[in-house]
Amino acid sequence: MSTFKLVRDVYRLHGVRGFYRGVTASYYGSAETMIYFVLYERLRLSIGHWRGMTMDEDRRMFDFLVFMLASAVCKSTACCLAYPHGQSVKRKCRLIDRLYTILSLYMQYIAKAD
Repeated sequence: MSTFKLVRDVYRLHGVRGFYRGVTASYYGSAETMIYFVLYERLRLSIGHWRGMTMDEDRRMFDFLVFMLASAVCKSTACCLAYPHGQSVKRKCRLIDRLYTILSLYMQYIAKAD
């Protein structure tokens, strides 16, 4: 099947809205990245304040290791908060089921199923 035929079939079956199916699930899937960056920036600033660091100051190897540890903690936290639910939502959104066409309904379904 060519790309043109696929686009034509999606338009014919679902209209313009068919091209945007799953977009909200993709936005939810990016929540992990948003959580990570917010946590990391807050932790990085707190560590810098705690260590009395300025932006122009030369960093030592210890500082590099502390920031790497901070990054690992933030990534682990973000994964625990968002990843399992994000993957469930994305998996459910890939199913073409007319009963669950709104993201909030997917979330309610997942909460009941899990």
